[in-house]
Amino acid sequence: MGLAPYGKMDAEIHRRLSELLRITEDGYEVRGISKTAGQTRGFMAYLAVINKIFGPSRTKRPDATDPQATNFAFVAQRMLEEAMLSLCRYAKRETHEQKLLIAGGTALNAKAN
Repeated sequence: MGLAPYGKMDAEIHRRLSELLRITEDGYEVRGISKTAGQTRGFMAYLAVINKIFGPSRTKRPDATDPQATNFAFVAQRMLEEAMLSLCRYAKRETHEQKLLIAGGTALNAKAN
C-alpha cells in the first residue's frame, strides 16, 4: 500500500504541487521538472519532485510515520485523480462517447480506477 491513505489534505503542499502540475479543462500541464527527473523511476523520481518543492532534505525512504511524506502522497493522489478526470471529460466532450477506456500503468491506480 502507498502512503496516500495515511495522509490528509495540506494546502501548502497543494499550492506547491500546483506550481508543477496545472489541471486544465482538456487535461493537465506539467511544469518545472527537468526531463532527466521525469525519466527517473521510483524513489529517485519521488526525491526529484520533493527536492524541487521542499529542498534537498530527504535522505531516507518515507514511511507512514512521516506526516510530510503522507500528506504529499495524499495531495499527489488527489491531483492525479483530478488530472485523470479532466482527461476523461475532455475525451467524452471530443468523442461524444458514453463509455471510456483508460489503459496503461496510471490507469491501474486503484483509487482513481
